[in-house]
Amino acid sequence: MNNKKVAVIDSGLGGLTVVKLLRERLPNENIIYFGDNARVPYGDKSKENIREFAKQIIGFLCKQDVKYIVIACNTMSSVALDVIKDTAQMPVADVIDPTIAYIKKAGFDKIGVIATSATIQSNIYERKVKEAATTIQVHSKACPLFVPIIEQGLLDGVIVEDAIERSLYQYKEIQPEAIVLGCTHYTVWEDNIEKYFNNKIKIINTSIPIVEYVIKDIMEKKIQNTSDTRGNMELYFSDSCERYKKYFENLFDDINIKIEENVDIK
Repeated sequence: MNNKKVAVIDSGLGGLTVVKLLRERLPNENIIYFGDNARVPYGDKSKENIREFAKQIIGFLCKQDVKYIVIACNTMSSVALDVIKDTAQMPVADVIDPTIAYIKKAGFDKIGVIATSATIQSNIYERKVKEAATTIQVHSKACPLFVPIIEQGLLDGVIVEDAIERSLYQYKEIQPEAIVLGCTHYTVWEDNIEKYFNNKIKIINTSIPIVEYVIKDIMEKKIQNTSDTRGNMELYFSDSCERYKKYFENLFDDINIKIEENVDIK
């Protein structure tokens, strides 16, 4: 029995959608989460800073009896994957590659990708999609308004609707078959975005492909927790998470979740 922890990392609360799915699919695993909400959003930070942040997070997690690391952050996956793998020295899954595999398998001809400025500037989605299937048209759009609003705990309402309209109106003209939520923060607004397009465009929640990949990888590596008891869940944040309280209540049914705020990893 391997009761070491599966770690999920993100720049804030976005990666909690990955935690929720892992919790549902692998209920016996002990899960630890680190959200770097003191420095969110990552999307407007330099590549050098993001890589340093990633090293600090992995350094913290390597002291927490971790066996596997899931990078739920697209920005970290796009500019710091090599640093994370070198620092972690354990299995690491990024959110982008499983999403690319899903896109290829689905057989789309035209897709849109929305993400942070750093992810879009890295050109990683367009490059990897073209490597997987040269005929797919890719239209990319940075949405810098989204993460700061989501981090304030706003799940719906006029401000959310206005941010979506300002950021995504061009896609109504482009009419892609699917839009990739290239930031796990955006999955919080998945229903709002789908509604904006009158449910006519498929919304690809990147949390789903990465969780499916992680489950398969853990099983193939034979490092799953075979205990019959429900695993523990620990949530760590580099700043206060008081504003996330409503989101936690909507997301998790666990009574005993360990939550630590203002964690210093520098």
